[in-house]
Amino acid sequence: CASAVAFLLIWRGIASENAVLTAVGCCVAVVSCFVRQTGVINIVAPLIVVFFVRKRFVPIFIGAGAVIALIFFIRPEWLSGSPAEFASHYKVWHEVSFRVPDMITLAYHYVVFNFQNVGLFFLPLVAPLIFLRRRWQEIAIAIVLLFRVQHLLNLGVAMPYFAFKSQEDILQGNVFIDFGLGPPTLIDVWSLQRPYPFHLTHAGDLIVTYLSVIAGALLVANLFRRGNLLFALAIALAATGTAALLGSGFYSDRYSLDSAWSIGIALPLIIPWEKRAARTTAVIVLIAVAIFGTLSVREYFAWNRARWEAYNSLRAGGAPVTAIDGGSEPTNLYEVSKMNRDEARKRTMFRPPRTYVITFGPMLGHVVVARFPFEGWFGLHRGDVFIVKRQ
Repeated sequence: CASAVAFLLIWRGIASENAVLTAVGCCVAVVSCFVRQTGVINIVAPLIVVFFVRKRFVPIFIGAGAVIALIFFIRPEWLSGSPAEFASHYKVWHEVSFRVPDMITLAYHYVVFNFQNVGLFFLPLVAPLIFLRRRWQEIAIAIVLLFRVQHLLNLGVAMPYFAFKSQEDILQGNVFIDFGLGPPTLIDVWSLQRPYPFHLTHAGDLIVTYLSVIAGALLVANLFRRGNLLFALAIALAATGTAALLGSGFYSDRYSLDSAWSIGIALPLIIPWEKRAARTTAVIVLIAVAIFGTLSVREYFAWNRARWEAYNSLRAGGAPVTAIDGGSEPTNLYEVSKMNRDEARKRTMFRPPRTYVITFGPMLGHVVVARFPFEGWFGLHRGDVFIVKRQ
C-alpha cells in the first residue's frame, strides 16, 4: 500500500508540477522502505523519468535517496528486520565461483521468468494486446523467450517452474502450482516425490508454458510504446524492480508481483479498448481467471484444514511435535520460529525423518494410520490427507 500511495503522489506531483506533492510522495516512498527493503525502487524509478522530463524535480529524489542511503549505512536494521537474513539473498554475488557467465545466466533467467510470470498474473490485461497492430518486435522477443523456455522443456521442466534442488535459483513456494494455487507444502509433494493430486497432463504443462511465452512477448513488445507520464512511470518502476531482482540469489513467481506490480497500471493505457474484440477478450479472460483463482484458493484451504485436523489428532493422541512432519507451516510455527537463524536454515534445508508424516498419499516404508478427506472445485476434486507412520 505504501508503494502504491508513493507512486500516486509522485505521479500527481510531477504531472501537476507541484513540488510539495512530489516531496510528500518521496517521503512516503522512504516509509515504504521500512515495509520492504525493495521500497528503494520507488525513488530510483521516478528519478529516471524526471531526469528526462522534469529535471527541476531531480534534487527532490536525490535527497530522498540520500536519506535511504544514510539510514542503510547507519541503521541497516531499520530497513531490514534481519540484515543477516537479507544478506543471504545476495550472498551468491560474493562467491568466487560465481563468474561472469553465471551472472549473465542468472540475469537472463530472472528477466525471462519475470516476463512469463507477469504475463500470467496479468493475463486479463495482456490478452487484449493481441488486437493491437502486429509488429516485428513481438516475433523477435518471442524467439528470445522461447530459446530459454524450450531449453527448459527439453530438460523436462515446464511451467509452473519449481525447484528440484535447494541450490537452484528458483525458490520453493510458488503461487502457481500444478492446476492450482499453492504451495502444497506436505513433504511428499514438496520434495517432488509425487505430483499434486490434481495435476495437468504433460500436454497441459506445455500449453501453459507456451501461453506464458506468448503473453510475455505481447507484454514486452508493447511496453516500449510511446505513452504519457503515467505510463512512463509505471514502466520505469517495473523495469527497476526487475533489475533489482538480479541482486538476489533466489527467485519465486510471487517476486514478479512485488517487482512489477505497476505493469497493472501501464497495460490498461495501451489496450485498444475501442475494439469490441479487445473488450470481450478482457472480460472473458478475467472471468476465467477469477473462477480459477476462487476455486483454487478454496481447494487450498480445504486440504489445509484436513492437514491441521490430522496434525491436531496426532497431538491429541500424545505425539510430540518433534515426532511429526506436518509440512512447512506447522514446523515453522512450532519449531523454526524458536530457533536462531543458523538453526532455522539447517532445519529448513535438512529434514530428518520422523515417526509420523502427513502426506497427500501413501509413502514407501510407511504404514497408513488415518485419512482425512477434502474436496475442491465443487466436488470435482476429491482427495485425502494421510497420516503415515514410519515402519
